[in-house]
Amino acid sequence: MGEFITFIGNNLADFWTYTGFANATVGHVVMILVGLFFIYLAVAKEFEPMLLIPIGFGMLIGNIPFNMEAGLKVGIYEEGSVLNILYQGVTSGWYPPHLPGHWCYDGLLVSDIQP
Repeated sequence: MGEFITFIGNNLADFWTYTGFANATVGHVVMILVGLFFIYLAVAKEFEPMLLIPIGFGMLIGNIPFNMEAGLKVGIYEEGSVLNILYQGVTSGWYPPHLPGHWCYDGLLVSDIQP
């Protein structure tokens, strides 16, 4: 039974070193909190949700800590990672451009505004 407990303890310690919690710095935590605050303002207070939700989500994604020595492919420049595929969409123009006539602001279309 003692070997089993040692085995579990060692594997949990290894798992902890690969998680973001073990590799987070104060900067990561502060930026994640700011991103969550932006999302809170957008959802709960309805303060510019079309602007703050993408900014807050980007702050969350961009500040996910990970172990660089683990050899995990999670960074934006790591070939085949999810962030790299999303970045390819930005550089290749996969996402549609902003169309001002179709942009909705507080339930009113910009094209419905009379001069």
